Amino acid sequence: MAKRVASYDGYYSLANLSADGRRGVALTKQKYREHVVVFDTAKGHVIAEQPLTTHPTVLSLSPDGKTVVFDDRKTIGGIPQEPEYAMFLVVWTVDKNTTQEFQIEDSYNDLAWTSNSQFATISFDKGSYWHVSAGETSPFTVGSRFGGGHYLIHQQKLMVFEHSLDKTTLFYADGFANPIEIPKRMFLWQQSIHSPYIPTRGIAISPNGQLCAILHNEERSLRDDPNLFKNKVAVWDMVNHQGIATLVGERELSALAWSPDSTRLLVSELNMDKKTSQIVLWNAITGQKQADFAQIDGLVDNIIWHGERVYISTQNIYVDPVLTVWEGK
Repeated sequence: MAKRVASYDGYYSLANLSADGRRGVALTKQKYREHVVVFDTAKGHVIAEQPLTTHPTVLSLSPDGKTVVFDDRKTIGGIPQEPEYAMFLVVWTVDKNTTQEFQIEDSYNDLAWTSNSQFATISFDKGSYWHVSAGETSPFTVGSRFGGGHYLIHQQKLMVFEHSLDKTTLFYADGFANPIEIPKRMFLWQQSIHSPYIPTRGIAISPNGQLCAILHNEERSLRDDPNLFKNKVAVWDMVNHQGIATLVGERELSALAWSPDSTRLLVSELNMDKKTSQIVLWNAITGQKQADFAQIDGLVDNIIWHGERVYISTQNIYVDPVLTVWEGK
């Protein structure tokens, strides 16, 4: 087991860290109301916070640690008995504690940052389009054929993972414009739509940009598998467009993180009976389990491996939330 070096009570749903690892953004709850909180990762002290009206679907801290983007519901009219609400994308400048708000028509699925801290957001509507906007520029669209998925920005390129009924395809949106499929499609395992714990961060690109890992909780019939789920992590070589390893977990998977050297993965497995999560260390190249890294009370919703520290956060269910920090050499 790894050594735990710190615990920060009350923080949950850790979103991400700044590039230097000195700041993080997560959620807290105060008097039955959620807050977005930017904190000092060395001591856990609050740097700044913003109250929320609803639980955000988008929450992210910029690489330079100066800006947080999240969505929230706000009152725009009506009467006290029947108020009218709208969703807004909030851009919060942390050190100045100022915000800009942009009204949006539907909720955003995710947000990613370029290395120079310019953000892009994507939402999905009934017309099967991804709406992409960067900062204050006008929105534009990237065509989506299957109508659902995840995306990442890596080395200034938008990478879209689209999920259909039987496969997932990775393609690049060159310059945030026309989608271009890679020469050979990457057929990844789809997420189980029946699982209540589909991870929000089930896809991760290795720090060297060459490998992609995706979580998969596959539902099977009781006749085929008494454990109901076949839980895997597929590791793909994005340079040669081929799978290189498959990691098979014992229970429901909820989060994963790459090591800084792009050779290992930490994967969280949920034990529903005990309401605990086992963090397992895997060799991402060979697909072999190396060690049990840590055991956490509750459902782990994110793992961040930054330098020699691993940050593990839980959802605000089962137990009182706590963000734990571990040695990660």
